[in-house]
Formats: sequence, C-alpha cells, structure tokens
Amino acid sequence: GSRGALRVYTRATSEGKNNVVPHPGLFQKFGLATPPASPVGARAAPAPSALRPNRNFDALIFDLDGVLYPADNGYMAHVRENATRFISHKFSMEWRDAETARAEAFRLANQTVAGLRLMGYEVDADEFADFCREGEEQYLFPNDEVITALSALSARYGGAALANADYRNVKKEMISPSRSEGSRLAAAPPPATDPDRPSGKTAATATLGRNKAEKHTRTMVVLTNASERRARIALECLGLTRCFKHVFGAQFLRDAPKPKPEAFRATLDAVGVTDPSRAVIFEDSLKNAKAAKHLGMKVVFVTGETCDAEGAELGEIDAVADAVIASVSLPELVKAMPELWK
Repeated sequence: GSRGALRVYTRATSEGKNNVVPHPGLFQKFGLATPPASPVGARAAPAPSALRPNRNFDALIFDLDGVLYPADNGYMAHVRENATRFISHKFSMEWRDAETARAEAFRLANQTVAGLRLMGYEVDADEFADFCREGEEQYLFPNDEVITALSALSARYGGAALANADYRNVKKEMISPSRSEGSRLAAAPPPATDPDRPSGKTAATATLGRNKAEKHTRTMVVLTNASERRARIALECLGLTRCFKHVFGAQFLRDAPKPKPEAFRATLDAVGVTDPSRAVIFEDSLKNAKAAKHLGMKVVFVTGETCDAEGAELGEIDAVADAVIASVSLPELVKAMPELWK
C-alpha cells in the first residue's frame, strides 16, 4: 500500500496528540508557512501542564529502512532479491528454495543473516551485508522534507545539523564527508574492541558509557539491524549524515537485533539514557515498536510498506504509538507530536 493510503492512521485524541501547535519562528527558519490555527470549535491544543510530564526528551532514535526513506521505493526489494541470490549461489539452492530460506530466516530473527545462522548456515555478516545492500546510490536520494525535519530536530537534540548549527563548535567527526569521499567512508574499519570492557563491547560503546558521568545532553542516533557501514553509506546518499551523532547497527547489536529488548536497552545504555520514557523511537515495524514501548519508550510510528507486510491493524498501531505519521516531515511531526519541540 502507498503511504498516502495509510494516512488514515493519523488521529486526533483527547490528549491532543495531533493538534497543531504553531511554532512561527521554527517554520519561518525553514521557509515554511506557519500552520493555521485550529478552526473554531476544534479542540484546543492542551496547556503545557496537560502534556506528558516527560515531554523534553533526551534521545531520539531513528530506524533507517522505511523511516528515513519509504520502504516501497524499490531499495528493499533490491536488497531482498540480492539476499535470495546470495543464498542461492552460496548454498547451491534453486531460486525458489533460496527465497523460502530467506523469508524463513527473516521471520526467525528479524535479520536475515542472524536467521540463517539459526538455521545452521555459516554466513559472514559483512560479506552478506555488502552483497545485499550495495547499490544504495541507485535508490536513495536526498529528500528536502526529510532533511528539513531532521535538521530541525538535530538542532534541538545535539546533532551537527544544517539548521541553526554553530559550525565553530561542531566536532569534525560529525561533519558529513563529501560524496567524493564515499569510497573512503565505505572502507572505514569497524570500531576497535575495548579490552577493558566485557567481550562484545566496542570502544565506541565504552566511550559512550563513560559519558553518563558527564553533563546530560540530548542526542539523536540511528538504530538499525543493517550493518553500520552500509547504514552510513545510506545516510550519505540521503544527505542525512550530519543529523546524527551515532549509528548503531548489526555489529553493535551482535546476537540481539531488534525487536529483542536487549537491542533497545543496549542503545539506551550507550547514549546514557536511564529513563526509557525520555527516549523517542521512530519505527515502521510494529514488532519493533511493541518491544520499545514495552520498555517504556515513546513511539512515533511511520506507516508504510513494512506495517502492511506485517499485517498491522489500526487498533494495534494505535495502542502502541504515541504519534503516527505517514512520512518524516516537519509539518507532520509538529502536528503529531508537539512534545518534541518543547
């Protein structure tokens, strides 16, 4: 189904989840028209005291596929076809059998390579990821609406955003490399293992953990079951590298991909958030959204191909989500979850 057809999921409630709260300065900053005031007779936006007490969040956590770009743009179909081709060639299977194995592997673990391992197949994760996900530049392109929305959020939540960023104070590692540096980005080595941390913890995780003792700051990150390296290439193609401080992917998650609770707990721990209600996750998978909600995180649900494939019902989505949007855009986010801008 198309995203347009799923806009029926957006709803107005007595809690004011989708009431428009005008932010003239914010909209003028990005050259957008200020949202119109609610019509006469419409429910007024709630007073600040009526909103959830944890409206000032510490972390925004974004899924990649289906959230930062639409899952029906052809790229995920390309990835699935490559995965079937890999399995067929690697294990000398007929195409139909390879397709069945791929689907079963994903069903088992919500991550194909992890599922294949559970099924007894030996697969190198990096080789699999590179084979399946290559070709990002053919499908993923910058989208002005998404860049505008994430730049606005990043300016508020600590990323090196395009908007309102003081580039004199922006750390070099947050600056997006130019497209000419794409090959160097793709060849970047994985984080080194920290010998002072338990097995499986990376030096990056250890550094983030040490930040807990420092002044609490807001952050905005990506959490995906894809490999970190391929996720960064995708972000570069989308023009979104500057918006995020960190990318947590398959290497970080190891044997606990989403929707396992450990995936969300590890991410919250890594960014120094001890109260899950102070973190907002942007997801297009009902399975992942349910797991995050169960931990106490706030959920912004992005409708699209993924929830269609999962057979998600309106009532199920409504029970899990704090806000529902059809796409990541500034007008939709301001309308659906004004708490983000408080």
